[in-house]
Parts: sequence; C-alpha cells; structure tokens
Amino acid sequence: MEETHNKIESAWVYSLKKKILFGLLGLLGVYFIILTSIVVFFAKNTCYDEIKGGVQELSTVIESSLKHFMLTRSPYLKQAIEQIVNNKDTISSIIILNNKGEVAYSTSQGEERRVYDNKKEVFCLGCHKAGGSLLPRQTTEIKNNQGEKVLRHVSVIYNEPQCRSCHGTARTNGKLIVDRTQARSSALTLKMVLIIIGSGLFCILLLIPLLSMKINRYISEIINQNEEINLLYAMVEKLSKTINIEELKAIVADIFIDCLKAEEISIVMPKRSGKYSVYTKPMSTDEIVRRKVEADDPLMGMINLWIEGKLNSFTISRDKRDIYMNISKSGEPLTLINAKKHSAPFQIKRVELLEALSGHIAIAFENSHLYALAITDELTHLYTKRHFRYTIEKGLVSADKTGKGLSLLMIDLDDFKNVNDSYGHIVGDFVLESVAQCIKDSIRENDIAFRYGGEEFAVILPDTNVSVGRIVAERIRKNIENAVFAQDGLSIKMTISVGLADYKKDADVSSQELLAKADSALYEAKWIGKNTVVVRDNRHGE
Repeated sequence: MEETHNKIESAWVYSLKKKILFGLLGLLGVYFIILTSIVVFFAKNTCYDEIKGGVQELSTVIESSLKHFMLTRSPYLKQAIEQIVNNKDTISSIIILNNKGEVAYSTSQGEERRVYDNKKEVFCLGCHKAGGSLLPRQTTEIKNNQGEKVLRHVSVIYNEPQCRSCHGTARTNGKLIVDRTQARSSALTLKMVLIIIGSGLFCILLLIPLLSMKINRYISEIINQNEEINLLYAMVEKLSKTINIEELKAIVADIFIDCLKAEEISIVMPKRSGKYSVYTKPMSTDEIVRRKVEADDPLMGMINLWIEGKLNSFTISRDKRDIYMNISKSGEPLTLINAKKHSAPFQIKRVELLEALSGHIAIAFENSHLYALAITDELTHLYTKRHFRYTIEKGLVSADKTGKGLSLLMIDLDDFKNVNDSYGHIVGDFVLESVAQCIKDSIRENDIAFRYGGEEFAVILPDTNVSVGRIVAERIRKNIENAVFAQDGLSIKMTISVGLADYKKDADVSSQELLAKADSALYEAKWIGKNTVVVRDNRHGE
C-alpha cells in the first residue's frame, strides 16, 4: 500500500515538475521571440535608413561628378563612375538614361543603347505605377531583374542653362538610377537573429538544470509542508479520540515515535504529595510499561526540576538527542514527556512541528485529568462505581479477543459499622482512605481498583486466571490484616472478606452474571467467618 502511494506521489511530482518546467521554458521562448522580433524590426529599419541615406548621398555625388565631367567635356566620366562603384561594394548597379529612355551608361555590360519603356518594363514598374504617372519615386525598395531586393534612388538630371549648348532646350536631360543591395543588411540582421537565438538556447540549456533544481526544492518543500500538515491533522485527530489516561499515554507515545522517529519515549505522570509514575515505550515494542528511574539517569534531574516547577515548557539537549516537553495548565503539571534518540540527532523541523502540537497535548491531558476527577471517588481516590460498569464491559471484550481471561474481586470491610459507631465518621473516612491505599499498594500495575459503595470495593484483574487472581486477593487480605491504621492516638486493625470470580473466553457470561458470582462468593466469605477469600471458579459454577 505504501509502495503504491509512493508511486502515485512520484508520478504526481514528476507531472507537476514537467508542467512547471515546460511552462517556464515556454515563457522564456516567448520572451526570446518577442526580443528577436523587436531587434529585427529596429535593425532592419536602421539598416534601411542607413542604406537609403547612403544611396541618396551616392546619387548626389555621382550626379555632381556627372555634371562636372559633362561641363568640362572630360573623357574620364566612365572611369570615374566605375571607381566610385568599386569603392562602394554595396552598389548593385548604376544606370544613366537620356530623356528618351535610352541607356547612356550602365554598370552592367550589354545595357548601353537599350531603350526602356517605363510602362511595360519590369525594371521600370518598380518605380512607375503601371498605367500611372511617368514621374518616378525618389527612393523605393524594389526587386531588380535578377530578383534581388534593392533600394533604388532615381535622380532627374535637369537641363540647366549651362547644359543647353549641347542638349538643346529640353526640360530634362535624363535620369540617374542607383540601385544599392540590401544583402549585407539582411545578412547582418540574420547574424543578429542567430546570435540572439543561440544565446537564448544557451541560456535555456544553462537554466534547465538550475530551474530543475529550484523546482525540485520547491516541490520538496510543498510535499514536506503537506506531509507536516497531514501529520499534524492526524496527530490532533488521534489526541481527540480519547479522554482515558491509559489510552492517551499510548497515543502520545506513538505520536512522538512516528513524528520524531524517537527510539524511546518516557511519560511521567504526577501523583499526590510530589510523587510520580514513569511509563516507558521503546520504538521496538507496542506496549507501554511502568519503570523505575535510577538516581544517575538524566531524566531524574529533569523530573526534580519539573516537580519544583523550574522546567521550561520545551527543552532540547545540546546534542539534540533528548527532548523534554513539560505539559502543564495554569501552573499545574499534567505530564512530562521525554523523547530519546541514540542513533542520530532529532530533525529540527519535526521538533518544531511537535512543539506546535504541545498546546493540543496539554488540552488532551487536561481533559483526561478532568475526566479522571469525574470518575474518581473523592475520599479514597479509587475509581467510582459508574466507571466500574464501563471498565468491566470493556475488560470482557478484551478478554474475548486475547483469550487471557479476566478475574473480578469484590471486597468488603469486616465489621466497619463498629468503627463508625465507636470513633465517628471522620475516623471511619480515614480508615476507608487507608484501606483504599493499601489495596492500591497490593495490586499490580494493570489491575484497576474501585470504590463500589460504602465500605465495599472491587478490583478488576485483566489477563488473569483464577489461580493468579487468588494470589492477588490473598496479598490484599494479608496486607490489610497486618496493617495498623493509626490516627490521633488510635490504632485500628481491620480485616476484609473477598469474593473472587473469573471469566474465560467464550464463557458466555455477562458482566452482571460475573458480578453476581463474585458477590455470591463475598457473602459466602462473610458467612463462613470473614477475613477470608472465597472463589467462584467459572468452570465449576456456584
């Protein structure tokens, strides 16, 4: 089940990581596309303006040179133009037309004397609209006869007064057509685009592992926080399930072990007159047991501080292998919890999580304490008759599950009425309280004692057969018989009568029937002379 859960979680993490990574890469891709488009747009416009200005400037230079050479009748006009063309390697072609459209000069061989029709020739329609005006545009982007994109600048050569001696009275002498290629600007733009794309790909390839690491870290944090929230919720839910102190101790021990991976949990419970009980649960077992704390145990020092009210609410040792949580309410100590880990220090995050849970633990122990007060007899400090009914029913269910059986003792003080009649009810209460303490001192850790009513007591012995039950009953009887209850100069001796009945798995005996058997045995003990134990073995009936 856990392996399936891990596989589902891994698939979910991988899917989330893939979505985030591709989303970020998609954003980066869009960013580089926009950046490239902007660069291409501005680069192209800049190059276009530069070429346009250059071709206009070149046309002006050629036109001035042309006028100079024509006025001086120099024979070097062609050589001068060719020299200009050779120095400007971006020039695609230069053509001079006379006013009849005949080529007077061309950088392309075989073009001289050719006549262009500006209404039909592809060469001319780039500037002249078909069927439109014969006036050309000044500078236009066109495709020449070779299909190459060029910027064409057309200058009209006007027939100025000094030229009319050779050209007559016509308004114009012809046109100067200069084509400048955009190949270099296109190559430069392409180069810039390739550089941007290359840089973008390099950045993306460089960012992929970094992004992957960051995403892994964030996902891990999300998973850890989710686990912590689920764990916290589960722990709070467990704490709220019971107000029984025995069940609560086991739940708290499990919470500390599960959350901290603690190897041993000790729970210290306060008792009257500064006394305490210590219960321990190692990680390797499912059972929480009572233990004695030796004087040299570090826990003993903490217990002393706890009893004196000098222990902080949360303490962790320097090596982070011991944690002490002091659970109290309004200055009243409820419990002291000690978690140990010998193999490695505790994880601080888990410690902080558990520290945040201390308030819930305090509430759980306070509720358990209040519940204990509600089910505890005020005089004898034993459990009440009402709690007896709940416990006996629960004990029978457990006996059926484990098959270990259960024994019930019914105890009555012999001739207790004489104590009240002779010494009064205050002394009588003292005797009842002392007898109750004697019973508690005589039974085992898991045995449960009750004040059933008046001077009558009951003891439930879980996981106990009739022979062991008889031993416990005899120990109680002897301890009370040998005890001396002294107060205000009085020394009082008491005896008890005990009725014992046992329950075995599948015996089909109800709690009322078991109680009736133990009660019958008690009255028989009274009838045969008191200060004795009578057994009603379930195998033999009454």
